[in-house]
Order: sequence, then C-alpha cells, then structure tokens
Amino acid sequence: MSKTASLTTLGAALLASALAAPMAHAQTRTCDVMGRSILFSALDPNSGQTPSRSNDCLSALGEGMAAVQLPRADRNIDDIAAGQSQGYGLSDHKWGFVDRDGRLAIPPKFDAVQPFAHGLAAARDGSHWGFIDPSGDWVIEPGFGEAQAFAEIGVAPVWKLYEWVLIGRDGKRLDVDLGGHLASLTVGSGEPAPVRTTYAPVYKSPDGKEIGSMPDLEIVGGFGAPEANLFLVRAHGALGIVDSDLNVLVPPLFDYIDPPRKDGGLWTAAGGATYQALLKPDGTVVGSEYREIRQISDDLWWASGDDGEVFIINRAGKTLAEIDRPGRTSIGQFGPFVTYRAEDGTQVFAPQADAPVILEKGFLAERTIQDELLLVQDENGAVAGLISRDGHYLSRKDHDWVGQIDSVEIRGGWYWPNDIDGRLNILGPDLEPLLTPEAVEELDGFGVEIIPRVDKAEGPVPVAILGQTWCQCNEEGTGLLLSDGSMVVDKSWGNVSLLEDEPLTTDEPRFAIATAEGVGMIDETGKVLLEPSQDHISRFHNGYALTSRNGDIQALGRDGTLHDIPSGFGLKIVSPGLVTYQETAAADDLLRLYDIAAGEPVGEARFRTVQDFVEGQAIARTAEGRLGVIDQSGAWILDPDYAEIERINGKLWAVRDEPSDEIFSTKPKAIVNAAGETVVAFTPSLKATTWPDGRVEVLSHETGLHLLLSENGDIEIDGRETQFARVGHWLRTVRRPATGYLTADGEWALPLRRGVGSPFHGDRALFATAEGAHLIDRDGETTADLPAAQWAWPAGADWLVGWNEDEDRTVYADAQGDETLSVDGRGGSFRNGVALNRPNRNAKPGWMDRSGERLEIGRYRDLSRPDDEGLAYAAAQEGLYGYIDSEGRYLIPPVYRDASRFSDDRAIVTTGANAMMIDRDGRPLARVNETCGVRVLYGPDNRRLWPESLPKRCR
Repeated sequence: MSKTASLTTLGAALLASALAAPMAHAQTRTCDVMGRSILFSALDPNSGQTPSRSNDCLSALGEGMAAVQLPRADRNIDDIAAGQSQGYGLSDHKWGFVDRDGRLAIPPKFDAVQPFAHGLAAARDGSHWGFIDPSGDWVIEPGFGEAQAFAEIGVAPVWKLYEWVLIGRDGKRLDVDLGGHLASLTVGSGEPAPVRTTYAPVYKSPDGKEIGSMPDLEIVGGFGAPEANLFLVRAHGALGIVDSDLNVLVPPLFDYIDPPRKDGGLWTAAGGATYQALLKPDGTVVGSEYREIRQISDDLWWASGDDGEVFIINRAGKTLAEIDRPGRTSIGQFGPFVTYRAEDGTQVFAPQADAPVILEKGFLAERTIQDELLLVQDENGAVAGLISRDGHYLSRKDHDWVGQIDSVEIRGGWYWPNDIDGRLNILGPDLEPLLTPEAVEELDGFGVEIIPRVDKAEGPVPVAILGQTWCQCNEEGTGLLLSDGSMVVDKSWGNVSLLEDEPLTTDEPRFAIATAEGVGMIDETGKVLLEPSQDHISRFHNGYALTSRNGDIQALGRDGTLHDIPSGFGLKIVSPGLVTYQETAAADDLLRLYDIAAGEPVGEARFRTVQDFVEGQAIARTAEGRLGVIDQSGAWILDPDYAEIERINGKLWAVRDEPSDEIFSTKPKAIVNAAGETVVAFTPSLKATTWPDGRVEVLSHETGLHLLLSENGDIEIDGRETQFARVGHWLRTVRRPATGYLTADGEWALPLRRGVGSPFHGDRALFATAEGAHLIDRDGETTADLPAAQWAWPAGADWLVGWNEDEDRTVYADAQGDETLSVDGRGGSFRNGVALNRPNRNAKPGWMDRSGERLEIGRYRDLSRPDDEGLAYAAAQEGLYGYIDSEGRYLIPPVYRDASRFSDDRAIVTTGANAMMIDRDGRPLARVNETCGVRVLYGPDNRRLWPESLPKRCR
C-alpha cells in the first residue's frame, strides 16, 4: 500500500481488512481491554511506550512472538462454547504464541505466559511457572510460584518456597546473597546487570523473636493491648487477628476491625462476613455472631441477634441484658447510661457496672449530671435517687433528704448534693453519705475548701479544709473534714492551708496551721507534726518545705523535723536533700549546693541556675550563661558548652548551640552523651522520643533523618537504610530498596547497597538514594552528583532525564553529569532526536527536538515518541489510535481503540471487536475475535488458523 494514498482510501481499506470475518458467523463480543490507559506515558522515562491497557486476546511482541489466548486443544470445541454460554468465561481457553508472520507457532496450552526474552518465555501450567523455548517445549519445568523474564546475563528471578531467588538457564538456584525477606526482585539489562530488591516488613519482639514475610498474609498493625502481642492481619483483602506465633484467633473475614473509643474496650469487626463480632483486647470473641453492632458509649455496646433481639454488653465483654424484639423500642440512652423500661421496673445499665440497677416501679431516669451521675425521678417528678457510673444507687427510700436534692456539684472527686437552701451532704465515690445529719448542720458554720480526692489503702482521707465564713464568726476554729465524716477542728487554728502542689501525688498531704503563736504543720488526719512556731512554711518540694522564723531559714521534713540550712538568698530545694542558695543578694553572686542531711555545703558557688535533679542529675547554668549537666556533688557530667539542654535519659541529652525563644523552634539540635561526644549532629527540627523499653527514636521531618538509638546512644537502626516503627511492643522494620550489579558468572561486580541503579551505559550508571542522585563508574565510585530531581536513564538513551516536580522543570544531562538541556514542564527521554514534552501542567504534550524547540505536529489525545523508523502512535481527539510520521501525518489512520509501539516492525492494535498484529503498512497479519462463544485466530490471508473447527451451531 502506498504511503501517499489518501487517508480516506487507506482508512477504508484498513477497516475492511480489520473487520472482515466469515459472513455466516456473527461476532458476539470483543476482546476485553484490561486496566486503564495512562495517556502520554512516554513523559515518564521509566515507563514503557505502550498504553498501560492490554487485551486478553493478543499481547505485545517479544522477540517476534506475540501471546494469543485461544480455545484449548484438548477439549471439544462444542463443550467450550457451551461453557462460555453458561458464564464460565475463558476458563477453557489457553495461551499460545503467533510468530511475526501471523502463524500459530505454539498451540494454546498454557494458563498464562510472559513475552519471550533472550530465547525463553515464562509460562504457567496450573499454579506453577516454568520456562519454554520458541517451540513451546519446557526448558525449565514448572515449579515456581512466580517467574520473571530471563535477563541478558542469563539469570531470572523466581518465587520458590516462599522466597525470591535467582536461577540460571539450567533452572538451578544461584548462590547469590540477596538479603532476607525480599518483597520483589528484578534484573535489568546489560552486564553487569542491575539487580534491584525491595524488602518485606519484619516484626521483632522485645525478646528477639522475629516474624518475617508470610504468603498471602500481611500484618497491618497491632491489635488490642500492647502486652498481648497480637496483630491485625489482612489475607485476600479481608482482616483478622493472629498472635505472635501466627495462630489465627479471628479468621480474616472482615472488611474492617475498628478500635473502641477508649483504650481497653471492645473492638468491632464487621463487613465482608455474614455476621459482625465484638473482640476483647486479648483477641477473644465476645458472645455469638451478631447481625449489627453499635458502640453507644465509651463503655457499653448494643448488638442485635438473628431474631432481632438486642444484647447490652459492657467493655469487659459481659452481656448485661438480652432484650427481645418488641422491647427494642423501650431502650433509651442518657449520656453514658442506657435504660430499658421493663414491665417490672426500669433497668439502668451504668457504664462501669457488672449488672443493671433495677429501679422501683414508676421510677424513671431523668437526666445526667456531667455524665457522671444519673438522676432518677418518681412518677410525680420528684427526685428519687442518683446512680453513679459504677452502678452505685443512692435511693430516697434509704435517705429521705435525697428527695430534696436540687443540684449536685462534683468537686475534687466528691459529690456535693444541695437543696435550695444549701448543702445536704457529701457523697463518696460509692455514693455513701459521709455526714450524719448532725454533722451536716455543724458543717453549715464553716467555709469549705475542697481537697482533691486521693485514694488510700486504709484510713480516712481529708475531704475539705474547714475555715471561717465571710463573717469570721465561727467560734469552733478551723480544721479538716475527713472521709469518715469526722471533723478535726481546733479553736486555736485561725487558718488551715494545703502545703502540697496540685494535682496531689501523695495520699498523706500536709497542712499548715496558723495560730497566734505562729505557723505549724499537721498531717492528713489532723495530727500535729510541728507545733506552731514558724513565721511561714512554703509548700513541699522534693520532700522538704522551707520555713522561716525571725529571718532564719530551715528545711522542714515531712515528719516535722527541722534542719538547719544557710540563711542565704535564692533558696530552692532542687533534690531530696539538696538546696541551692546565694550567700548574698548581689546580682552577680552565684548559687551553691547544700546537703541538708550532712549539714554542709557541696562544692563551690559557681552556678547561675540549677534545675531540679532527675535521677541524680540536674541542668545547671554557669556565670557565663552556658548550660551543662551536674551530679549531686556539683561535678560536671556534661560540660557547660550549650545554650539549651533537654534531658532524654541519664546518658543522652538534646542540645542547642543557640538559644530559641519559640516553643516549637526548628533551630538545629544535636544529641550528645555524657562524654560530650556527638551522637547525632546538629539537625533542624530534631525530635527525640524515648520508648518504653528505653530506646530513643530520633526524627527530623525537615531533613528525613530517622534513627533508633540504644539508651547509651548507639545507633541500632538508621532510617536511611531501614524504615522502622513501633507496633505495640514489637518493632516493624523494612529495609530500603537496594541495587547491586551481577555478572554473567553469578558474581557481584558491585554488591547490593541502598538505592536504585540503572543499567550501565558504557562505563557509567545512574544511582539514586534518598540523599540524591549521582553517576557511578564500574567500581561503584561516584563520578558526578546530579541536581535535585527525579532522575532516570532509560536503556538506549544517551541523555539522563531529571524532572523537578516542585519547579515543574526537566533537566537533561550527559554521561559525565553535565547539563545538556533544561526545559519547562515535564519531558521524556530522547529517541531518534525527539522527546515528548509538556511545557506546563495545563498544556497538551507534544514533541521537541534536542534543542528544546517544540515541533509543530498538531494536538493529540495521546502520543508516543517516534520509533527507530519514524512511526509513533497517536490518538486523535476522538480517542482512536493511528500512527503518524515525524511531521504529524497519519500514515496509518486512527481507527483503533488501542495501539502499541512498533517492535520488530510489528505492533498490536485493537478495534471494537478485534485484536490484531499489524505491519508498518497497517496490514493485519494476525487477528483474533470472539465468534460463537470462542476465540478465533485468523492469519494474514483472513483464513481461520484456530480452532480447527467452529462449534456446530456456527458451521
């Protein structure tokens, strides 16, 4: 066919040839297109030039052979057609190959195939892959779970016995160290060939146990309590639970397994399975199979069964009630409380109770008080009781005054019910009243200051400080109200105040009492530990309080013992037993340490400030304003060389050279040890987090630094080499992708190392890591660094391509790393002097030459770059593909749904009903369509090549 023929004449001829079929047999369906098309794929130099869609009739060529899917030879053609009509799809079809002339070279007998490469093609028989030669004979028998094409050096990656390995052309495994736990393995072109690896996650327990990659099982994350060492796993798209020995606790059946609102509660598994389930944090399945589950509060769940019944379940997994279908409408909710109005009385399910509270008949839930208490009313609307979250019930029938409750204050962990005239009582956590009626009346004469509640193993705890009212008219004095309802009051005490910082961390708080004789101290029961004799007592800090009397300062122990200390300035208790002081009030006077128990100074006065000691260490500032770390003898553990110091543990500190006034400053920090050695260099936005096992995670989002240090500062994991994260108590690690270069003898020319490498182009290869891209020689030495970009060096290209996505600019470089061209937008690799270019994100891609000049060839919906003989596939605005020359003229008209680039003068195209192999004139050499329920192969003369006969109904 002449290339000068008109498009009209040529298009008509091609369509007639492409769509021709025996007139008696109607085509019933098309060759299915699989996947989605990536338009202008040649903009990405790492991708191929074929649209990503493929079809299940004919595949792209490899070494002059194209895979074809046709009816299998060992089944009756009528049975195959019948199976198709019954919806069995292509189950009775197999894959074979046609040669470049359109002849059937290998009959359809394989379940799947890959293109030929270096004389062999991977083929699958059943579930196992092997390798065949161009005659279709097995050269390497099937025995692999997966297989990839042989590379130029004569090796191929295969999946065998749950691991990726390399084999030679004899099928034997090569003795090549690839590292453990591979997720993928590929071998590139050239010699030595780049061998690229990626790695699967590995999970390691605190005691050193490892879980590696598992067939068809992916660990998604931790499940439940960290100490349970359970894992959420995905298998075939569904979720389940396994333990650390990979025993299945919950089969992978669910679309999602969601955590509770609050730690320690029940997880919900739903979707995918025919039922839903509740799971305890230890992986135990609660109850039976449910139709629907809802979490109705932090502590209660609602689940329905097959017959519409409803179960109320608490966070421990205990079923508190089973309610039949008609009773569902009687279920109510008041904040975290759930109620059920039964015939014999309302049941109240408190969030932290093991059983429901049964109300008297006619009593109903009214409202909650701060979600802590449920107020109960009778049928007349009067207050009838209170119910706590723990299920304790204060009823009016037990205490008449309950009916007078107008409001309830929740203060300091105590409940204070009031009527319209004042306080009615004080309730503990169990709602038991603390006060007798006489005590309530007596309490009205005091001003009341609440003391935050603390739990104590035995004995009463203070509830409130009893002070004077506004009129100062209480002649009983002041004192303490205790949790047993008693009052410790003394007429001589003019005032009582708490000597502890809040929140309270002790169940034995101390109180100051002020009398006419001075200030003294009492314990939590009101016992006098220090008789009133002081002018002032400070709050306790680090086990001591400071007292003053007539200008003399002493340290007061919690047992009431007074200790002499220097009467200096700037006094501060910085450690149990240590105080800092200045001898004078002069601005330039320095602090000195004083040992309270020994009664003598420690070291010299040489500190501007001393922070509190932690585990025997304190951050101190020198007279010059620099910070270091001292021990309790005042000796420097870490020399004072820094502007800022943050303690990580007793052996590591984060330091800054320059001060920062910002709370979340990104100024560089370093991590140093006690010897002053730098463990981590100064890095912007550095953050250190101590794990429960004492190890330290160091992270800088700004620089990408990610390290795991031992508590001594040794680097255990470098995130540049291995990604890591905590999963419960376990450590998840994933090695970074690596590349090595292998010879045809199976020896490493360059061993595996972190990064992604290209094939060698002469004596240079591209090698990229997270830190950047550079060129290497055959010794692995860097010969040139490349600017920041996403670099590629495709096979056959003499220029490297680097795209800077942030700037939307493409840079080209030669084999020495020198820039040869820079263009706006995205550019692909050059071939035959032409590359695809998109000048900006809104522009349609087109061609450019090696000077960066755009070539005027028109606008297309999709476009490749020209091949060696000047043809490129191009989709017109209507979306149909044809082939154009270097001037943008269609030599093969746009009549195809998809088109591949030409290889060995052949291309694969599809129309609405056919997949075809065509030559450079657009002439079909092989054509596949579906007729009478089976795939049919036609040769270049439009004669049927396969199957040998059609089903009876089409003959």
